[in-house]
Formats: sequence, C-alpha cells, structure tokens
Amino acid sequence: MHTRSSSLAPLAAFVCGVLMGAGALAFLEPSAVRAAASAMPMGLHGSSQLHAAMDHMMDSSAKASLNGDTDHDFLTLMIAHHQGPIEMAGIELRQGRRPEVRRLAQRIIAAQTSEIKQMRAWLRAMPQR
Repeated sequence: MHTRSSSLAPLAAFVCGVLMGAGALAFLEPSAVRAAASAMPMGLHGSSQLHAAMDHMMDSSAKASLNGDTDHDFLTLMIAHHQGPIEMAGIELRQGRRPEVRRLAQRIIAAQTSEIKQMRAWLRAMPQR
C-alpha cells in the first residue's frame, strides 16, 4: 500500500543526507544571515566562529516550515541549505586573508543568493496548502 509517508521517504533521505553531509542548515532571510554573522562574539575567530555559525544554522533548521508537498519542502530545505554557505562565506570575507579563498567566498555568496532568490519566487508562486 502506498501511503503519504512512503512518498516522502526520498525527501526524508535527502534531508538526512544534507544534515549529515553539510552538518548544518539555516532558514534565514539574507538580512538575518548578515545580522547573525556580524553578531558573533568578538572573541571568536577563524574555525571557532565557523563552528559557532554551524551551530546557529543547525538550531535554525528546525524552524523550516514543511507542509508535506515534495516541491515545497524541497525548495524550503534547499533555501535553508544554501544559507549556510552564505553565512560561512561572510566570515571568510571578514577574516580570511588569502585572495583566492576570498574570491571563492564572493562567488559562493553571489551564486547561492541568486539561487535562493529563484527558489523563493517559485515558493511564492505555489498554491497555499
């Protein structure tokens, strides 16, 4: 018998993979990402600040509003997934010194921000459940 829960199994497997592989998710508006990154304690630097950002993202991931529609939930979780690299790249731009790594951080922010914008537009266009 095919049930709704079995149809969500691939999405659940994907989410578990993202959580285990990426270590963290965030579901924040871009302005909230900037505010959270700039609010990091001044005593934290380098890897300590990156770990704090990952902890923050993990806590925020629980707030993602899933509704059981695979398209909606996929986009919602992918937006959350994309926010993490944006926050971490911001830390690199503030503290990193190597030009090639800073350029990568800038490219990550540009690419992830563009994809988030597209995914949010698709979410807005979906009928409400």
